[in-house]
Amino acid sequence: MNQKGIINYWVSEAEESLGVARHLFEKEDYSYSLFFGHLAIEKVIKAILAQRSKQQIPRSHNLLRLAQEADIDITDELKHTLIRITTFNLESRYRL
Repeated sequence: MNQKGIINYWVSEAEESLGVARHLFEKEDYSYSLFFGHLAIEKVIKAILAQRSKQQIPRSHNLLRLAQEADIDITDELKHTLIRITTFNLESRYRL
């Protein structure tokens, strides 16, 4: 797949995840809505990373790390938000 195809893939995946997040939010399933919201953000960042780099996209769910690799300008507020979203996602996914 060429670079444009990879970017389009991540954008399409992000849009789909965001749609699922919205649907779950409307159903008041907030935990899973946040989970899919995280995926949407992750996929948008991966689309940006694919646009800015010819390297393989990292297999990571760490939003801050991905944003840094994508060379996104990160304010302190955004940094804390990305950390908080990632922490919630990992804790809810791997809670025993």
